[in-house]
Amino acid sequence: MQTEEKSLEEFVKQITFLDSKDQVRLFRMWMNRVKEDVFVRTEIYSITASANYPMARVERWMAKRFRKNFNSSPKRMAYECTYYMRLDKRMEPLLRKIARKVKARVRYHLKYKKGAEQNLRIGSRAGRKRLQKFWDH
Repeated sequence: MQTEEKSLEEFVKQITFLDSKDQVRLFRMWMNRVKEDVFVRTEIYSITASANYPMARVERWMAKRFRKNFNSSPKRMAYECTYYMRLDKRMEPLLRKIARKVKARVRYHLKYKKGAEQNLRIGSRAGRKRLQKFWDH
């Protein structure tokens, strides 16, 4: 196990000595080889997305929470995010902006996703039941 990691690290060091065009070409060749493997593709995407946009993990978490309970406010979602993810409280204003954006995105998906064209009236009890049925199937 240790030798595999050392050899992989050595391989990565060798790749970093290539110029940028060759690195991109190598990456494209590798992606063409693994394009059928869905697990590898999703892992690569999540790694690159989190490297390019560090708040992607927070947005995914908030979207999942808004799908479970759409009635929670962005302010509450920002507080829960700082609590559960152990983030600094000074990040709450930024997290509120992100929560508003995520809630609007979830609202859009609810509105335009197949079967959700009806007016859900999310605040009402019947709307919450329809919403729960919608997300369960």
